[in-house]
Amino acid sequence: MFEKIVCPAAEQSPRNSEGDIVELNDGSLLLAWSEFYGGHGDGQPAQISAKRSTDGGQTWGEKFILQENV
Repeated sequence: MFEKIVCPAAEQSPRNSEGDIVELNDGSLLLAWSEFYGGHGDGQPAQISAKRSTDGGQTWGEKFILQENV
């Protein structure tokens, strides 16, 4: 068991929350989370962002948008 910060808060996305990880059919992991980009409050715009891991979560690929804010 290990602990790793995968999607830290940053100036352009000051708040990340409500995340989950699923194992895909090929054995890789998909991490998805709510990424807020308009500020710190609950009413700010957000999108669902994601990353994939092919080594059990030791390393993660580049962030991509799974679902834009529509």
